[in-house]
Amino acid sequence: MNTLFRIFLCLSALCMFAFFSIRTENELTAYRLSIPQLSKEVKLLAEENTRLRFEKERFESAENLLKIAASDQYTSLLFPIATNVSTFPRGFSLAKNLPRGENTSHLPAKPKLAFRAP
Repeated sequence: MNTLFRIFLCLSALCMFAFFSIRTENELTAYRLSIPQLSKEVKLLAEENTRLRFEKERFESAENLLKIAASDQYTSLLFPIATNVSTFPRGFSLAKNLPRGENTSHLPAKPKLAFRAP
């Protein structure tokens, strides 16, 4: 009885090992079969990316932007005159230029202007 149980246990372990080995091989085969399809998709995406990059560069070209600026839709827009543009020196702070004792709580916590270095 004890020997029969050992034989059954060994056969069960062998069957389980074979089952999991075959399952792993099937998964690997499925991955190998999907590689060509995925590589085709990657190639198509690269081509689409190239096409979109070309289209973007063509749209952002100076010639096209000038054509768009001359269209009827944007004729009401004017280029700002230098006197209408406010510029501040780098490091300018509204809080530093307030008279002494004036409350600064009404000023925003973060500035709304972006300063750029010349």
